[in-house]
Amino acid sequence: MKVLVLGSGGREHALVWKLRQSPRVSKVYCATGNGGIAADAECLPVDLKSLDSITALAARLQPDLTIVGPELVLTLGVVDEFTTRGWPIFGPTRAAAQLETSKSFAKEFMQRHRIPTSHYAICDSADEVKEALGRFSTPVVVKADGLAAGKGVVISKSKDEAAAVAFEMLSQDQQPTVDEAMAPGADPAVLPERLKWRERGWPDFTLYRPLFDLARRYSLSIVALDLEPPTVRRIAKGGLGALPAGERSRFVSRLQPDADQERRLARDIDVAHCGLLPASAVPFMVDAWHARNVTMARRIVQALERAPHVVVPQVVVIVGRGHQASGGLPDQVATLRPDTRQLVVDLVERGSDETPTITQGRIVWPGPAVERPDPCAALRKR
Repeated sequence: MKVLVLGSGGREHALVWKLRQSPRVSKVYCATGNGGIAADAECLPVDLKSLDSITALAARLQPDLTIVGPELVLTLGVVDEFTTRGWPIFGPTRAAAQLETSKSFAKEFMQRHRIPTSHYAICDSADEVKEALGRFSTPVVVKADGLAAGKGVVISKSKDEAAAVAFEMLSQDQQPTVDEAMAPGADPAVLPERLKWRERGWPDFTLYRPLFDLARRYSLSIVALDLEPPTVRRIAKGGLGALPAGERSRFVSRLQPDADQERRLARDIDVAHCGLLPASAVPFMVDAWHARNVTMARRIVQALERAPHVVVPQVVVIVGRGHQASGGLPDQVATLRPDTRQLVVDLVERGSDETPTITQGRIVWPGPAVERPDPCAALRKR
């Protein structure tokens, strides 16, 4: 019989390894699999976030049995869909999978059926968290309700909350300047001049001023994230190979390689540099882009870990649009600390009369347009 295993982690590797030992199994497929699984099964590309992609693959392979590994795939209702089509599949239905995918559902289920479980509260806002904490003694166990890759639990020793506003355009060596300007009684109006905002070619500070004001009003930390310019230049000129061997691992992305994404990124970088980069330089620029995102993600996580008495780890990520792309800063943060709640703010020059819009954890914050000369014009004349 032919067996299709959905997933790409250690759990799926164990399943594939055991299936290969069965005399009844003639062929094992794994989608998407990984380098280790490839030794025991034929690994195939599939979008595990898309039910259509999974069903299309199964329709082509016609496996005698499909086994589901990841919880994410179960939440799509893949078992329900395969069962409706009459395709054999092993795994819980979408409804049953809620016991694994939703901690609030599981708690309410156990309470409803009188299954012993610890005292709990379900909170949907910071205010609800603060109110609920009064009913608990420390240490407090905080769990993210949805999927968190096995890491959605924080055991806290106190009842305080931490948050941060992270700016990708600020390198770490500028942190003292930011801290001084944001201190009580200080004047944040001096920030543009002290950070050399215009000299560095950043958009008009007016666009960002409301975010600094927001941080001051709610006592949020401002975290300067970006990789130091000299290191960026070294990687951009020679790739990660330009760094000492012991230093390279700090900048390697932990995300699964994605060839299509890398090609899109290379095209975007080429366009951003006016199409004037030598083809040999583009891969080094891609390395630099990843290195910056990995560094910024690591510093966000470090800032949250250092924050005293973290109960609800969360971070508001403010980044340039280029770093919001797939494989960028939000994805790197999710890999390093899956329980971190992220709010991505997309600052756009559109019109000051428009109001911010919020969609799926992303704010589009319009601001006044600023006229700038064509950045490619001078380069094309050379």
